Amino acid sequence: MTYSTKIYLLLDIINAMKRQEKSGYRTRSELYNNRSIDNTIEIRRLMVLWCKQLTDLCKFNHQTMAIAINILDRFVAKEPAILLNRDKNNAAHHHCRDFRLAAVSSLYTSIKAHEISAIDPKTMSKLSQDVFSSKEIEEMESRILTKLGWRVNTPTAMAFAEIYLQMILIPTDDKTKTIIKKLIQCQIEYAMEDCRFLGIDASEIAFIAIYNALMATFGHASYLGNLQQDIDVNSSSFYLENILMDHMQRSESATIFSLKITTTEPTKKKQRFEQKSPSSFTRHHLSPRSSITIPQQFLKAENSSCKI
Repeated sequence: MTYSTKIYLLLDIINAMKRQEKSGYRTRSELYNNRSIDNTIEIRRLMVLWCKQLTDLCKFNHQTMAIAINILDRFVAKEPAILLNRDKNNAAHHHCRDFRLAAVSSLYTSIKAHEISAIDPKTMSKLSQDVFSSKEIEEMESRILTKLGWRVNTPTAMAFAEIYLQMILIPTDDKTKTIIKKLIQCQIEYAMEDCRFLGIDASEIAFIAIYNALMATFGHASYLGNLQQDIDVNSSSFYLENILMDHMQRSESATIFSLKITTTEPTKKKQRFEQKSPSSFTRHHLSPRSSITIPQQFLKAENSSCKI
């Protein structure tokens, strides 16, 4: 297969994913910005971190977690009243009980749909430190699936990023390519935590993450070539682009510092993307399953860093 043939095939895949993305998997911006409801943004962030902790523990694909968060946010958009729910004692740490239950059930659903190994409802209940019963988790799962019309196959930002990387030629070793992927994943996972990225397409977040990773690694992003034009993707605002760049530089500072990359190409100054202007893009911008056994220490509330 020639390189040009490969590019055409990858573009067909990207276009199909973008059509799917726009068909009903978009999230709503400012979804958690209701000032009459306390701490919903922080509660959501903590639930995302809890999902990530469980995903890492069970060695699940991080795209499974991304799909779970997309399921949760789309469900909240259709049933915002779950953000108002409190337990009978009205305790502060019990705010949004139904929302937290929906987060647990969304991850449970995504694991069932996308992983070879599953977690049974009783174990999922224990992972919530018995805050939610297995019956509640399954009932909420049914409620979510019905409300979303069983649409649980959103294309994730990491899925887009992996295809984008196949379309560009980066003349470096496998170790550096692995580090670049780590930098991309770091940004994408942070975008999942941060409510400011709600409403932004995964295809767009993936492109920004690749751009930032290349800038951090090489000091320029000329390897992107005409990728933005080819994939017809808009860019995020300069403000949101910088949020991801700043987070990557803070959380992966040691990784970035360890890179000793030399290149024959001159360092190019970073340029801002032009919103919705592809023509202005320059070469600078470039079934049956087994059951998971959960370590006992994770099931104990005092040993879990992210609690329900």
